[in-house]
Amino acid sequence: MHLRINVKNHSFAFPGGERHVKLGKAIDLIQEKKTNSSSSKDWHIKVLSKIRNSDDLMDTLLTISALRSALVDRPIELILPYLPYARQDRITEEGEPLSIRVLAQLIQAVDTGNSSVIVSVIDPHSDVSLACFQTVQVIPTHQVVKEVAHKINTSMIPASSELVLISPDAGAFKKIYKTAHAIGFEGSVLTAQKERDTKTGAITGTSINGNVRGKACLILDDICDGGMTFIKLAEELKKQGAIKVFLYVSHGIFSKGFAPLYDNLDGVFTLNSYYSQLEYAQLDGYSPDFVHVSVLDEIDEQYYI
Repeated sequence: MHLRINVKNHSFAFPGGERHVKLGKAIDLIQEKKTNSSSSKDWHIKVLSKIRNSDDLMDTLLTISALRSALVDRPIELILPYLPYARQDRITEEGEPLSIRVLAQLIQAVDTGNSSVIVSVIDPHSDVSLACFQTVQVIPTHQVVKEVAHKINTSMIPASSELVLISPDAGAFKKIYKTAHAIGFEGSVLTAQKERDTKTGAITGTSINGNVRGKACLILDDICDGGMTFIKLAEELKKQGAIKVFLYVSHGIFSKGFAPLYDNLDGVFTLNSYYSQLEYAQLDGYSPDFVHVSVLDEIDEQYYI
């Protein structure tokens, strides 16, 4: 039995810009459960926070602090579907912070309970991110990827076509290969290699370590921000003869909307980890025929107070 709290339902800003939370109803429910539960092991608190900016982060820290003030030792699971700062998981030059470690330290600092907050994430960017937290667990997405591959195979490509999985770079190959094994995928898993300008970091070309001619391709990755990596990769895959190219990302930021993706991609699949299904429908260029959002109940805001 869990009490589910959505941070955004209890947070607001003062006129001067400072953030604040009031847990009112949630605290009443907590007190009721404390009174009625025969054991502290009967239930724990799930806190959902979709952090997209610094205000969201501050609201999350304030919420954990407020909960610890109300009940010191109750187990708390902090669900961060999209783990912010996970892409900043290394120091590339002197004067930069290790941002993901700073985030973990902030959460640890406000957690004054006898047991650590359990942080739950979806498809983290790297193992470095996980190592920064005292107690962390990963919510699996294998079933979602399996359903995406099945949908493509059965209704979006010719029955005679072969579907192959594409890793957008060498760094993601190991994770995608494990995913393919977990879902029983019997097709090929290929790797793309980005070629960059060493001075500007701009992508100048892409190579593929296999044959995609006459095949459908499903690119798998954790995050799509602006989408240029996938636009260039899809363009190259079609140059090499792929009949269709689809994209699955667990965390769809789509900071430039969906319109730039239409020219080279035939469909985009994502989760409700960054936006809700309704919020995705409001992004520029959205079409239900092109954008497919899988909803995980564990992070569905309708189940949280």
